[in-house]
Amino acid sequence: MIHTDDHEPEHVHVYKDNGFVKIGIAPESAEILVAKGLKPAEIKKAREIVTQHRDMLLEEWERIHGDN
Repeated sequence: MIHTDDHEPEHVHVYKDNGFVKIGIAPESAEILVAKGLKPAEIKKAREIVTQHRDMLLEEWERIHGDN
């Protein structure tokens, strides 16, 4: 999820049950910024998915927030 009222750095939020992970989507990065309530395997899977779709997610971030 990309929140419309969010802030830089470019990132997405991935939610599962009562946990979440915030993952950076800046070019050449899929850095875990915050993680809470998820198992390491769930965080790893979320990062893999974000990495696979990073270009599309970054385009959406720029569409929503502008190309800064």
